[in-house]
Amino acid sequence: MRNGSGRPAKISALERHQVIAAACRAPSELGVDRAVWTHDSLRETLVSTGLVREISTTVVGDILDDAEIKPHRVKMWCHSTDPDDQRKMKAIVRLYVRRPKGEPVLCIDEKTGMQALSRSRALQPARQGREARFEFEYKRNGTRCLFGCFNIATGQVLGRCTTSRKRPDFLSFLDLVASVYRQRRVHVVLDNLNTHKNTHQGRFITDWNRRHGSRFVFHYTPTHGSWLNQIELWFGIVSRRVLRHTSFRTADELVSAIESFIDTWNGEEAHPFRWTYDGKPLVRSVSAMKAKMDTARMTLGRLLKQSDLTSGMNVRVHGDHLLMGRDEMDTPGEKSETVDRVRLTRLTATPYGLSVRRHTGRWERTPFSGSMPEMVEVMRT
Repeated sequence: MRNGSGRPAKISALERHQVIAAACRAPSELGVDRAVWTHDSLRETLVSTGLVREISTTVVGDILDDAEIKPHRVKMWCHSTDPDDQRKMKAIVRLYVRRPKGEPVLCIDEKTGMQALSRSRALQPARQGREARFEFEYKRNGTRCLFGCFNIATGQVLGRCTTSRKRPDFLSFLDLVASVYRQRRVHVVLDNLNTHKNTHQGRFITDWNRRHGSRFVFHYTPTHGSWLNQIELWFGIVSRRVLRHTSFRTADELVSAIESFIDTWNGEEAHPFRWTYDGKPLVRSVSAMKAKMDTARMTLGRLLKQSDLTSGMNVRVHGDHLLMGRDEMDTPGEKSETVDRVRLTRLTATPYGLSVRRHTGRWERTPFSGSMPEMVEVMRT
């Protein structure tokens, strides 16, 4: 039997689950020769393998949209395999949020492979009804490397452009840093590039530090942890404001542009970056959200009971949604399964929004929003 009125759903609850399960598997696991799913290829596979009797591409998209699954979208990520990842990360973050008094904290790295590219036509400014235009074809006029040192307390930058990034280039730049920062103790954040460390060929960094009175304390980011180095943020600014849409006829023009930008930055714009990462905030925020939603689930259950709306109704949490449904059977004699019919969603402007599931299986937002008691009253009336 079916509860409620209207046309019977063409897609059963089990088939909806099959759509979601298939979307969460690699296409190769189902014998499909492609890297990621499209809605159309997923529909064809579901029907050809017998997982679903009949379904349209639109319904596949609706089901995945309701489940907040986008199998056609790919986001790159990089996970550190460094066994000391947490220890190194916490040491660097501690420097950022609790800077030692009287001890500068410097972030140093190099931006390599900066190309001096020239275009036959300069950037065409935007005008009404048309974006700015940039010549697609270019000519390569050489490359340069930028060594950078960012003071996290002041935002001041030291920079030097070179034709290479070999160890002598790096140590020469450290000499420049040492001539500017003469404090008894200076902290330096670096990544794990071989020119930044001692190797089996020699104790290059230790020997350099000894020549400068062993004043420098080096803090190395974890493997694949260069994002912890704040100079990378400043390099991003250089890319956007100096390199991306500028034409350089020679490598010297590129160097002049970067040196001019450094002077402007230090004279007018230098500021510390607001560092907010403090370990694993995502883990804590997810735990806090789960606890908050569990409390909301119990509150909703109590309000439904007070309003005599709990007859056969189950309440469960799914992300930032509170789902309410009853046990239903697609055909007599089969095992019943909970089918969600009403959904409360946490919103920003108002506490909750109310949605209902139509016979097609798609959630439809209602115009009602407000506090949880107000939404329960809407359902009751």
